[in-house]
Amino acid sequence: MESIIMNWTPTISSFLILGIAIWMFRKLIITRLTNAVGHEYDEKIENLRAELRKSEEEFRGTLNEKTAQIEAIRSGALSGVVNRQTRLYEKQLDAVEKLWGAVVSHAHCKGVAGWMSVIKFEEAAKEAARNEEFREIFRTMEQNLKLPETAFQDASMSRIYISKLAWAYYSAYSAIIMNAVIRLQALKNGIDKDFTDKERLRGLIKEALPSVGDKIDEFDTGAYYYFLETIEDMILRECEKTLKGEEADQESMEKAAAIIKKASELKNSITKEGAEMRS
Repeated sequence: MESIIMNWTPTISSFLILGIAIWMFRKLIITRLTNAVGHEYDEKIENLRAELRKSEEEFRGTLNEKTAQIEAIRSGALSGVVNRQTRLYEKQLDAVEKLWGAVVSHAHCKGVAGWMSVIKFEEAAKEAARNEEFREIFRTMEQNLKLPETAFQDASMSRIYISKLAWAYYSAYSAIIMNAVIRLQALKNGIDKDFTDKERLRGLIKEALPSVGDKIDEFDTGAYYYFLETIEDMILRECEKTLKGEEADQESMEKAAAIIKKASELKNSITKEGAEMRS
């Protein structure tokens, strides 16, 4: 038995030594592989970091360039907007001055409208038709009458830069003035006829001054003179809104459109009546 054990002892020792050698070799291989892989990994990581730094610098450079371009565009655009707004405001200011100048230039005509408001037109027209001396009164009035033709033109030129409602009120204002002027012309010439389109003028005033309602039907058109100051205040209020840059709401736009439409119809009627009176 001892001899058998003694025979296996070298064999066991050999296997043991071989096992230890294999384990040590395996450990060495793993260590070397790990070191090699780690070195290669570190190298790749470092290269990747370098690439990322390069890309980041390029991106930062491109970003700065784009930012500068955007800032230049933004500054240019803002400058352009400011310039346009400045020019627009100057145009609006000039337009408001011209419109109000047209209202002020109606002073002589407004005075005539004041005189005509206290005259019973139908009776005066009959008297003027047969009485030369009576007609002379109205000829004298006409000599002091200065029709603001240039002002009308200036007001028309300003229309594009003022609110639609401001122009609408001005249209109603000038319609009342022209009604008085047409009646004065008829009395001066001894024409026993009222060329005033009463219905259209009444409709225009109702549209511009809805607060008067149907009460206006009780008055002769000459009495519309008393609405002039109210309309002047409305024109001023709309001019202030224009200069403040306030936008008109839908209701104001619709109201302005209705007034302008009636004013246009009345103007065409006045033109026709004027031609008939001159013929």
